[in-house]
Amino acid sequence: MSKSVLRFAAAAVAAALAPTGLGAGAVAPRDHKPPSPPIVDGDVSSDNLTPAFHFTARDDRTPVTQIRFRCAIDGTILAACSHITRASAPLSFGPHFLLVRALDRAGNASKITRYAFTVTGMWDAGTEFAKSPDQVDPSRDRYGNTTWFYLYSGTNRHDPSDYHVLPYFTLIDANAQLWHSTPETFGTPGVWVGGSFGRMSMTPGQPRTGQNAILGWRSPLTGAVTVDATVWANQTWCTIDQNGLRWSIDQGAATLRSGRLALGETATITGLSTTVSSGEALYLVIDADGNSNCDGTFVDFVVETG
Repeated sequence: MSKSVLRFAAAAVAAALAPTGLGAGAVAPRDHKPPSPPIVDGDVSSDNLTPAFHFTARDDRTPVTQIRFRCAIDGTILAACSHITRASAPLSFGPHFLLVRALDRAGNASKITRYAFTVTGMWDAGTEFAKSPDQVDPSRDRYGNTTWFYLYSGTNRHDPSDYHVLPYFTLIDANAQLWHSTPETFGTPGVWVGGSFGRMSMTPGQPRTGQNAILGWRSPLTGAVTVDATVWANQTWCTIDQNGLRWSIDQGAATLRSGRLALGETATITGLSTTVSSGEALYLVIDADGNSNCDGTFVDFVVETG
């Protein structure tokens, strides 16, 4: 048998063994398999009003870096988004959901992944106190809401209609900055409320003034909140006659929790839960209880959602 005949026979055998459709110039079968449902990496609970999320998915033919995503927050209409996506506008406090699906290069769409998360809020009176030279009463929280009010009452009654914003401010030093009800400096009969070393300092007015010292928190949301507070009758160096003080945590005019403190005593309030409406106020009230001697008080006051 000649060499040319042998070459022709070998080529015929190779052609017979080659898979149909994969020869020179053949087109691979169309990709009909969708990518995997996206995996979402993000905080289940975040105090960031514009939380960020990271998406990943896998596909047999499309490299990970070329997979595209479509997503939506609190809605069902998906729009193109990046593999790292942040809420485009501040979200409200409370529960939310994210929907996301992946698309490969052929346009195949994965099943939708639903991801539930919560935007939490926390307000700390001491750390959010606005210091000089940016002092203001009322003042804003870290979310930009006008939330904190430094107040005095016209009488000893717990009547929010007779609560007034403290009009005067004194910068004692970098750590002690106080709002007060009368223009004079220390030793006057009025109310003092302000920031001191990361917590609040509150002093009620003398009994004849009928002025309670009041810290107000105005809710920027409707929902459940929890209050944690510490109230400390801190003037332990006092050597004159004194009878302690009364404290109260109120929701509007209604008292949620109250008590009395002798000199140097501390009240700790944890997990005080209530439901508030947007614009409704919680108040921490310090009352001289008939004798204002040595009634200076340190206060921690924290409100959280949930």
